[in-house]
Amino acid sequence: MQLLNTLRNGINTKSNRPTKTISPSDAYSLLQNERRRLIIEFLATMGGTETDAATIADHLAELGDDRNSSYISCIQQHLPRMAKSGVIEFTESKEVTVCPELQAVWEAHQVVEKSLE
Repeated sequence: MQLLNTLRNGINTKSNRPTKTISPSDAYSLLQNERRRLIIEFLATMGGTETDAATIADHLAELGDDRNSSYISCIQQHLPRMAKSGVIEFTESKEVTVCPELQAVWEAHQVVEKSLE
């Protein structure tokens, strides 16, 4: 219960609140996969709101993942899943636009990580 209260307090103090909320179930589902967590971290910290799948795959390759495997999993699994949850917009031309909801998911993840240290 203390972890849940810490998580709530950490999220409620953030100023850049999303216009649409994401359910806790969707947030947990998004954070369940390690590669997707790395994608969320990259998008939340990249210093902009637009990128493409190739740039994300390049970043994952820099972290040690196979670039082709990363690209395929991004376009077939992770980015469509994230778009369905409403944290990004993902186009047929493989462009990604970050929505404010992604930042809320990233901040929640950071609160949980910090509370478990």
